[in-house]
Amino acid sequence: PGTDFEDEVEVSEEDIERFYEENQSDYLTTERVALEYVEIDAEALVPDTEVSEEELRRQYDAAQARYISPERRRASHILLEVTDERDEEETEALANELKERLEEGEDFAELAEEYSDDVASRRQGGEIGMLEPGDMVSSFETPLYNLRAPGDLAGPVETGYGWHIIRLDEIREPEGMSFEEARDEILEEYREEQAERLFVEFSDRMIDLVYADPTSLEPVADDLGLEIRRTELFDRSGGEGIAADREVIDAAFSDLVLLEGSTSDPIDLGRNHMVAVRVVEHEPAEPRPLETVAEEIRERIKRQRGMEMAEERARELMARVHDEGLDLEALAEESGYELATEDAVTRQSFQLGSDFLQGLFRLPAPEDESTMHVMRKGGAWVVMSLEEVRPGDPLLVQDQLKDSIRQQLQFGYTGYEFAGLMEYLRDESRIRIVEDRL
Repeated sequence: PGTDFEDEVEVSEEDIERFYEENQSDYLTTERVALEYVEIDAEALVPDTEVSEEELRRQYDAAQARYISPERRRASHILLEVTDERDEEETEALANELKERLEEGEDFAELAEEYSDDVASRRQGGEIGMLEPGDMVSSFETPLYNLRAPGDLAGPVETGYGWHIIRLDEIREPEGMSFEEARDEILEEYREEQAERLFVEFSDRMIDLVYADPTSLEPVADDLGLEIRRTELFDRSGGEGIAADREVIDAAFSDLVLLEGSTSDPIDLGRNHMVAVRVVEHEPAEPRPLETVAEEIRERIKRQRGMEMAEERARELMARVHDEGLDLEALAEESGYELATEDAVTRQSFQLGSDFLQGLFRLPAPEDESTMHVMRKGGAWVVMSLEEVRPGDPLLVQDQLKDSIRQQLQFGYTGYEFAGLMEYLRDESRIRIVEDRL
């Protein structure tokens, strides 16, 4: 481990100064900016708008269907159609006859089942269910809604389907919210509509004003009656308030806003929410004073030199293996280090560290004898004997992994073919630019 040698490292002031000069980019302050901005937020445009009761009542009446369901009526009917065997006059006469029989007390359901030509309803005693205004043609609906009580009869009436005898079975009165019950909801919706309308007007005006004079936010604030606000200093990772929005951060550090000092294009922060920003304070990244980073540099030099000394020690040990004919077990025992054995290292043996794995799988396979190597493993150097390399066996690969590899190859081939097609098209296509049409 490199840490074993750090106590032996002496770091002079000259070493620290030289390292500081050569690596100054590693010790910069964080670049920060502060913004001034104007904000249009629909929720803040009409928070306390006074609305007259007459206006609210008009809104309620205009949308009454949302708040009150219409009166509904359950009805039954007997439909008599004009046929080749029964002309118009005969059909009307039969309808009048059935109406008289019903008034004399005969059962409506029985007569509907026997005489009605409405196949769907006659099996249910003529019942056609609950109806609302508009569900039926007016020549049927009007007499139905003229009936006063369940059990009353209307007809015969003629529609495009034939002649009907109608019975009222049930009346359901209108249901819903009264004006007083719906008032708060109507007021909230009215204010939202007004706020949205104002937002559209304000945002359009803001865009015009920003493009007319991108050097200042005062014309926007004065024209729209908005307050110019300011953020705290923040870096490229963001800050608080609007400075937490990624689009605002990107705009703040863009060339247009940061370098040219221009007002940003208006930025959408969400539904009916927009800002325009300018940089008013800029703290560029600068080298931190040497005295504030000296100890940090000292520790960094010690770590680097400790690792260099560890590598040197590892190479000395490997040389002893060659020169003295020691094996690793004897070398570890004599030198006081631990011997570890890994029997089946794969590319997924991540516990050994990515740097070690990458170096290991770049090594050539040993031929007749094992091969010795010094390799970095995290914060240490290892003396390693590579004993054997076992090639992968495609027959042992799971189907799921095969499918994944097959898909990767397919994507690769597809990309290759597409790139070839694009290159061919660029080489073979004739492009003519008609300047007078641009």
